[in-house]
Amino acid sequence: CTTTSCERLEKEKEEVQASLEDALHRLEEQHQKELAQLEARLQAFYQAEWDKVHLTYQEEADKCRALMEQQIGDLKANHEATKLDFKAQHFEHLQDVKRQYEDSLKELRTVHSGDLQSLQNTLKESEVTLSGQIQELREENDSLVEKLQAEEERRKRLAGKGQKDSHTLYLEQELESLKVVLDIKNKQLHQQEKKLVHLDTV
Repeated sequence: CTTTSCERLEKEKEEVQASLEDALHRLEEQHQKELAQLEARLQAFYQAEWDKVHLTYQEEADKCRALMEQQIGDLKANHEATKLDFKAQHFEHLQDVKRQYEDSLKELRTVHSGDLQSLQNTLKESEVTLSGQIQELREENDSLVEKLQAEEERRKRLAGKGQKDSHTLYLEQELESLKVVLDIKNKQLHQQEKKLVHLDTV
């Protein structure tokens, strides 16, 4: 080929190459632009989906929180009601125990008062009986003393006259018997007086 043809071909080659490179550059820019748009759309889609999921999670979390708060409120209300009911039952039980105690105490006081009155009546009766027995014993003692003194005087008179017959011996025996009986009566009198003193101290 001639020099002119070669130069023309070389120039056309360079123009074609430059045109291809320009087209390739534009195509690459277009691809980058579309890729960026696609990434932006994907990012927006993912963000929208994330927002939906987050919103759904937040709504469920709020529902769970509200349900838990309601359940806690119900538990507190039930606990408070149970506590108040227990307090009422405990108070009623205490009132029953108090009433039973007061009734028992009243009954015991009534029984004690009756027993005390009965005991006082018995003591009075015993005191009257003992006083009567003591009075009888004193009268018997006085009578025995008088009889003893009379027998003693009679024995002395007979002894002074030097008389000592069977009647005198009988009087001496009677005198000893009277002394024994008098001693027994004195002991009985002493015992009854001790009983009477004991009753007075009760």
